[in-house]
Amino acid sequence: MVLGSGARPLPLDGLETGDVAWIDASGASFLVEDSHREASRVSAFEISATGPIFGSRTLEPRGAPRERERAVYEKLGLPAPKLLGVGSARLG
Repeated sequence: MVLGSGARPLPLDGLETGDVAWIDASGASFLVEDSHREASRVSAFEISATGPIFGSRTLEPRGAPRERERAVYEKLGLPAPKLLGVGSARLG
């Protein structure tokens, strides 16, 4: 659960559209555009979802993953990374 939000726990072995994924072999990351298309790579442990990442060259999640991360920042009284001037909206 996301900090006692009452939300159903998300599986740790999957990705959602909008997640930022980590490519284990190269250390690169990318925005997941179609979670179903990436399912076989997740099952093969080639890629995995990231958690909140801070830095000037990071990707920001989209959709539901983004909203969950922002809810966590809000619950903790923290500004979202974008509001801190870190993270970028550039894709690819």
